Amino acid sequence: MSQLTLWVLRHGETQLNHEGKLRGWLDVPLDEHGIGEAQQDADFFRDISIDRLYTSDLQRAVRTAQIIGEAVDQIPNPLVNLRPLNWGALNGKDVKESEKITDPWFKKWETHPELMVENGESWDGFQNRVLRGVKTIVEDSQPGNSVILVTHLRVCILIRSWMLNGSKPLEGKAIQNMLRPELHQKPDEIAKYELDLKTSNLSLVKFFKVISKVGDYFSSGTERAVS
Repeated sequence: MSQLTLWVLRHGETQLNHEGKLRGWLDVPLDEHGIGEAQQDADFFRDISIDRLYTSDLQRAVRTAQIIGEAVDQIPNPLVNLRPLNWGALNGKDVKESEKITDPWFKKWETHPELMVENGESWDGFQNRVLRGVKTIVEDSQPGNSVILVTHLRVCILIRSWMLNGSKPLEGKAIQNMLRPELHQKPDEIAKYELDLKTSNLSLVKFFKVISKVGDYFSSGTERAVS
């Protein structure tokens, strides 16, 4: 077997999520609801054999991974490479207002991916950083391994966009995939990918939706159609 299974999910909710603020590289903790979401994720993985667990080094992702790790008997490996896109001075600002500034950046990056957001990073910086992180994970893994990645929205979109782009980095108009709403992985979704270690081909197997009910956390392997 030459395949590596990658389970990709977002961290639990924070107060800034609840307030509709852009998180970016701000290091904010999970709120009470986010801890509950992480517990649901842990329940989902409890009966799945996991060989390694990686997470962004920001505390909201680390805490999510720690809760999952207790269920799968794995200690999280924090990687700065799995951080979200750094929007610099926009971090912490209202999301809807910030989008008037952030969305046009993806158009600029079609032709000038080296341009940097003020006090933030460029498209090249973001994509290459995440690529290095995924490469590290692949190099540390063995064929047949099953690996969890706890990360952030933009990284989840990037990984799926790579898959749709023939498992190649995004450049030119393909960068606009980052703005397609249908590619936005929801907080309660877990994506299962298969990576062929011989060809580096990445394929999305399915989405699992973690179902919750008020006052009682549980999970279900409900599948969502892959589009």
